[in-house]
Amino acid sequence: MIRTTTLLFFSSLFFINSIFSMNYEHTRRIAPDVLTNATSMAISPKGDLVGIGGKASDKALVKWWDVKSGKLVGYVNTSRLGYLNYANSVAFNPDSTIIAASGCESTGLWDTQTGQWLQRIAMDSDSHSIAFSPENKLLIGMGMQLATYAQEESGEFAEKDSKKQFSYIRGHVRVGKKYIMIPLIREGLQVNERRVPGKTQGSIIRKMPEVKLHDMGPNEEYMVSLTGESRISIHEIEKGGACVQQLRCPYPDEVFFAGENEKEVSSLALSRDETKVAAVRASTIYLWRDWMSRDSLQELSVEGSGVREVAFGSDGLLVALSKDGTVDMWREKK
Repeated sequence: MIRTTTLLFFSSLFFINSIFSMNYEHTRRIAPDVLTNATSMAISPKGDLVGIGGKASDKALVKWWDVKSGKLVGYVNTSRLGYLNYANSVAFNPDSTIIAASGCESTGLWDTQTGQWLQRIAMDSDSHSIAFSPENKLLIGMGMQLATYAQEESGEFAEKDSKKQFSYIRGHVRVGKKYIMIPLIREGLQVNERRVPGKTQGSIIRKMPEVKLHDMGPNEEYMVSLTGESRISIHEIEKGGACVQQLRCPYPDEVFFAGENEKEVSSLALSRDETKVAAVRASTIYLWRDWMSRDSLQELSVEGSGVREVAFGSDGLLVALSKDGTVDMWREKK
């Protein structure tokens, strides 16, 4: 009887793990039509578009596709984003009608339906972070400045505020209705409350000097961070960023003899329902279907040049951008 119970117990565990391991399936691969050095990716808030930024043919490259059909919607190859001609960061506005890309000297905005050039915003220094807030404010991180732009009646964005940070902004700024996450070179990640009427500065929720990568869900209940080489932490924001779970990103066999840069976790993402976590190391995506269970881990291998960035969309979508501009998509099985 004990043996039978034990067998049933382990069979149940195997069955559960099988469900987890088969949860996501590859649905689409979009190969680059030109030689591309891809640097950034964004999925629109509505979940209908995926866009990438980078460089091709010595010009800044911005492309975006329809998620459902995989059809290329817009393609921009421009020298208007600065002397290095890179699109360092891309972002969609809340209703998916505008895609923005930041470069070394300027930020460009395009209509997502027509591809029409809408506006150029000149900057004093290079920018590696651009984001839209839920209320359609445009935030650009450039050097030590985090500038906020509001859309006027003319349709163009005008600068409304610029706050000097303590050191250079070194990664993606995440902004929600309540909180903003600012990664700084010296101080690490800083989580602030958003500014509210009558206050000139939102209070600091938490400083996280060791954090290398981060993400925040749209509900703003949880955030995810990476410290060290492989330690992933999930934090409850409203409780001062208290850690509620820790995960460990494995080392695939391919990275043991690779260079130091290839061993690092290059991207980290939290799903829109804030229950799933994805991390990238070399050409492998580590996906936890439920971050509360360490046993929910699924590994997704991506052929090619190595994964640059990973992000979750809506309706169970997971998207990966490879260094050569290849876009891969997976869907969660219902």
